[in-house]
Amino acid sequence: MPSRTCDPVRQLFPVVRDPVDPADVYADVPIAADRPGVRLNMIASADGATAVNGRSGALGGAADRIVFIALRSLADMILVAAGTARTEAYGPARLSESVQAERWQRGQTPVPAIAVVTRTAALDWDSPFFTEATVRPIVVTVSCGHRRR
Repeated sequence: MPSRTCDPVRQLFPVVRDPVDPADVYADVPIAADRPGVRLNMIASADGATAVNGRSGALGGAADRIVFIALRSLADMILVAAGTARTEAYGPARLSESVQAERWQRGQTPVPAIAVVTRTAALDWDSPFFTEATVRPIVVTVSCGHRRR
C-alpha cells in the first residue's frame, strides 16, 4: 500500500473551501435545542465496499482520520456496533487535552461515552475498551440476549 500524506480536508458544499478544519465545519452545524441530534460518519470505496480484509480502517486516509477525530470531539456519545468494535479493536475514546478543554467549555464531558450495540453481548469484558475507559461504556442489547453475560 502506498504511503499516505496528510491531504487537506476540502469542503465541497454549500460552497467550496479548501482547506478547512473539520472541527470548525462540523461545529457550525446547528443543533436542535429541543431534541437530540445525530451525526453519522461512514466510509466506502469507489466501488461501494465498506471494508478491506474485514476492516473499515484500511479504506481511510489521513484526511478521513481528521474528520473522524473532529466528529468524535463534538459528540456527546459515540455509537458503534459490536462487530465493528471487535474487528477494529476499539479502545476507549481518547482526545487530546486541548480538545477535552474545548469540550468542557462547551458544557460537554471531557471525553464522550461510547455505546456498543450487540444482540448477543459476546464482548471481551477484559479488553481496553472496558478496562481503560475514563467514561464507562454503555452496552445496548436486546432482552432476549445471552442471559449469562
